[in-house]
Amino acid sequence: MAEHPINCDGGWIECRECNGECDFHDCGEDSCCCLDPIMSDRRICHNCRGTGGHPCPVCEGERL
Repeated sequence: MAEHPINCDGGWIECRECNGECDFHDCGEDSCCCLDPIMSDRRICHNCRGTGGHPCPVCEGERL
């Protein structure tokens, strides 16, 4: 049996690049909370391609 990843959360592993947020906004100010980012500034995460993560391969194998 494969070793279960520690970052699995109920069968889902969040993307480490965007922390599950799917995209990111860089406003250029360290103190900005980006509460109202300009949507044209948002970019899809290049790692997860907008999904926010991927299914855990161990959990998927257990369901089969």
